Amino acid sequence: MSGSSKILLGFILGGMMSVDMGGPFNKAAYVFGTASIAAGNYDIMAAVMIGGIFVFPVVGNAMMYLVALVIGTIVSTALLGLLKKKAA
Repeated sequence: MSGSSKILLGFILGGMMSVDMGGPFNKAAYVFGTASIAAGNYDIMAAVMIGGIFVFPVVGNAMMYLVALVIGTIVSTALLGLLKKKAA
């Protein structure tokens, strides 16, 4: 396997690990990584672990914070609008 195909496979498996926490994509990528260790290729498992450990918590938490901030702003604006109508 050449360098560019290892990078592409690493991106794909890292993305699969970061998509869901313990779901089918995560398990498939992890099994593929452990099978690659048995075959003597340690680079693939390194990409799998980086995708599972670093990508989801860093990117996922930041995205969920922004989504919660936007939804909270929309809900609070709607509630304040309703309260102003009742007070008036």
